[in-house]
Amino acid sequence: TINYEDKTSHTVKVRATSTDPEGNKEIKTKDFTIAVTGVDDNVLSAISDTDNTANTVAENSAAGTSVGIRAAATDLDRGSTIVYDFASNPGDLFAIDATTGAITTKGNINYEDKTSHTVKVRATSTDPEGNTAIQTKDFTIAVTGKIGRAHV
Repeated sequence: TINYEDKTSHTVKVRATSTDPEGNKEIKTKDFTIAVTGVDDNVLSAISDTDNTANTVAENSAAGTSVGIRAAATDLDRGSTIVYDFASNPGDLFAIDATTGAITTKGNINYEDKTSHTVKVRATSTDPEGNTAIQTKDFTIAVTGKIGRAHV
């Protein structure tokens, strides 16, 4: 089976033999390299969370604090790149690393305003031929109050 993901070219050796009427034989050989081009034959996987910690953040956390989510998707097409962004980020409270899918705080998060926030992560895969595939997934981030502070 010829598969671009396994090997992008194959070399074959061709041998030609000729014999003239007098019985003289001549043999020539030449190598030919055949390029294999890719097709978008692998599907972008669903997005999962590869961070095994709870999807939680304490209110008033500093910008850049992890919320326990690392979005991840895979595309087995050779040379594919996947970038992550938000399809929805109400209040612009969170940031996502385009390469790793890690979500962190960006804005001021207040437990008294809302005890959880839902963001929609988008993974976009692009292969060398320019084919793109997109998956999205909602993640809910729980907000906890600061310890020692009563919430009425």
